[in-house]
Amino acid sequence: MKGWLYGIVGIVAGIGLFIGGIASRGSSEVKCGSEVMAPGDTCRTVSNGSSTTRGYDEQKSQNGREAVIMMVVGPIVLLGGLVFLGQAAGVARRRSAARATVPPPGRALQNNPPHPNTPQPPPQHGAPHYGPQYAPPHYGAPQPAPQHAPQHAPHGSGPQPTPPYGAPQQPYGGPQAAPPPGHGQPGYPPPPRH
Repeated sequence: MKGWLYGIVGIVAGIGLFIGGIASRGSSEVKCGSEVMAPGDTCRTVSNGSSTTRGYDEQKSQNGREAVIMMVVGPIVLLGGLVFLGQAAGVARRRSAARATVPPPGRALQNNPPHPNTPQPPPQHGAPHYGPQYAPPHYGAPQPAPQHAPQHAPHGSGPQPTPPYGAPQQPYGGPQAAPPPGHGQPGYPPPPRH
């Protein structure tokens, strides 16, 4: 919030200084404070307890230097105000982006490829989806693929028992026929013959 305030104040002050410098530089009047001087007048200023006295020509020169300083300092203050506004806008943008990417409770951001056994939603066609993509969290060891009964199971066969944890699993897509005698399980070399 302070960044926005400093930025706006800097911009307004910078513009004011620059315009004031241009106005003072273009004026033919010589002023001592708010009083207009005439040739032969003196200007006495008091600052921090010390007094300075200037004649008409000295004050005219002083007013010209002050105008140039205001025209130089004004844009610098203006740029400072723009920097504060830019930083405040960047902070606001990062905060809103952080709020948009915080996953809801129980969900994780999909930064890594999904686990092979995790069902994935079908691709969406039509309008593109912008924003974060979420995947369910992955806890513990991979779970076995769901077992499906064959479409035309032989009569009398019941549901297949679930193999113990750690036993080789059949690939997703349902059970396969037993290997022919003398051959090992799919994916394993055949047993040695003696």
